[in-house]
Amino acid sequence: SASPFLVLDSGTVKTVDLTNTYSQFIVDADEDNFSSLATANTKARLRMTFLWSMANTYNGLVVGTDNKCESHAGFFTVGGDGTVGINPIGDLLKSEVYGLAEYLGVPQEIQDSPPTDGLHDDGRTDESQMKISYLELEWAIENAGKAIAGNYLTQRQSEVLNIYINMYTKNKFKRGFTSAINIWGADHHGDVIRLKTGVAALGYDADRLEILLH
Repeated sequence: SASPFLVLDSGTVKTVDLTNTYSQFIVDADEDNFSSLATANTKARLRMTFLWSMANTYNGLVVGTDNKCESHAGFFTVGGDGTVGINPIGDLLKSEVYGLAEYLGVPQEIQDSPPTDGLHDDGRTDESQMKISYLELEWAIENAGKAIAGNYLTQRQSEVLNIYINMYTKNKFKRGFTSAINIWGADHHGDVIRLKTGVAALGYDADRLEILLH
């Protein structure tokens, strides 16, 4: 859907249908080869354009809804839901978001609804797009940076780790990395040591190399 909504100070909900705006954009762009991802992300960016216009009008900020799992997987749109003023749940795992929803008394039908970005017409869910469940994603976030020998993993665990690491690495630019050295590996701590040894061999202070695991 290209229809954003916002809650005004009065407590009323305002919904704006941007379907015609989106359709006109596609016509004006005169591009026959837009991918499904491109058109989906265009909807997200149109929604955010409206929300920021309203935030400016009311001297406010756009509140984000992306969680830690989505951030690590890069499952958000640059210029869309990833472009917010504040994000209260940005450091919460998906399971923690569910726990918070239950605590706050969010209607059960909302809690039970499969997570979806709402940008496609075929009803696809987040998990079907990522090809892993959120529970598996949380497991990968916890274990991807550890030295896990491959023969201790089930076939599915290996698949999940590969999917997650691919998403995490490919989407680093979304989290502010304009350049990065990828030190993923079964023994990534050893890679850090080797990197620092190489810096020292070049005559520099090894402590000048700062390693950020993000």
